[in-house]
Amino acid sequence: MRKAGHWGGPNMRNAARGLAVSVLLTVTAAGPARAQLSPCSEAMAPANACSFQDDVPGQLECMGEAVCEQGIMAACGPSSDGTAAYFCPGEFVTREDMAVHLERALRGSTYAPPPPTSAPFLDVPVTYCLAGWIKKLAEDQITAGCGDGNYCPFAAVSRAQMAIFIAKTVALKWGVSIPASGIAQGCAFNCVPGGTSCFSDVQPSEVWCPHIHFMYARCITAGCGSGLFCSNSPVRRDQMAVFLWKAFLRDSPGPPVCPGRNCP
Repeated sequence: MRKAGHWGGPNMRNAARGLAVSVLLTVTAAGPARAQLSPCSEAMAPANACSFQDDVPGQLECMGEAVCEQGIMAACGPSSDGTAAYFCPGEFVTREDMAVHLERALRGSTYAPPPPTSAPFLDVPVTYCLAGWIKKLAEDQITAGCGDGNYCPFAAVSRAQMAIFIAKTVALKWGVSIPASGIAQGCAFNCVPGGTSCFSDVQPSEVWCPHIHFMYARCITAGCGSGLFCSNSPVRRDQMAVFLWKAFLRDSPGPPVCPGRNCP
């Protein structure tokens, strides 16, 4: 579990960053213990030490290491003796994490935002270490916060929020639009009241309907199974690595970084 942030309290932050109950969560009893990092040093860690002690073998391992090596999603911490890094696949991604992931995906691994001169949101003080990243995400119109002038930085990112975050970043990076209607994987959708959706749990009138279908059309997600998208489910780090790889690295120039260009 990560340490509490500089503000908000340990209970609030630890609840937001709780570990998913998943077989993908690996306990490294046989390996070196993981060192604890502050949220800022973890989120802004350099793109190195990307061979993880606790990742999952196969294609997911490749995707996790690829987004790490490209500086989009750093390791969650080093081992206490400095000989290994950890990915924490079962840990939930928070909204403050997304600010760093998306700005790096958009602007490159060496990008660092300028220090803000004013607080970007009521719950993000100007002195907070990730305030610059969150402010830049708002300036890029990728986020408008979580309501009432707040950003909710410690809240876990839901699948619906993930779709909005990634779709807006992809659209901005490559200068494409997010249509409200069209064809996605052979399925017609129309994201207006009384329209149609390709997922039975995504209402056509919901604000994230176009973004979800944009992701579906680009083979970034195929939903959570049985015709569902599971909009309210929080996203784990292993899942986010796959989404980020498919959105920003799968179709990069040159040979594929990892196998599997088809839809899941």
